[in-house]
Amino acid sequence: EIAEEFSCTPSAIWRALKRAGITLKKTTSYREQDPEKVRQYKDSLEVLSDLPVVYIDETGIDTYLH
Repeated sequence: EIAEEFSCTPSAIWRALKRAGITLKKTTSYREQDPEKVRQYKDSLEVLSDLPVVYIDETGIDTYLH
């Protein structure tokens, strides 16, 4: 909409906003994490560390080849 208003391309608007320091960034971590719950979860995974890794294929491919 902004590009149409100024008769230019969306990438021109994006570059102008970037030069002005106006960017939209995604957050990389959840801000409300409870460190104690994270520690408990990681501890629960440690119990499974000695078990073999199992990969499950859910594609439904038939073993018969044509």
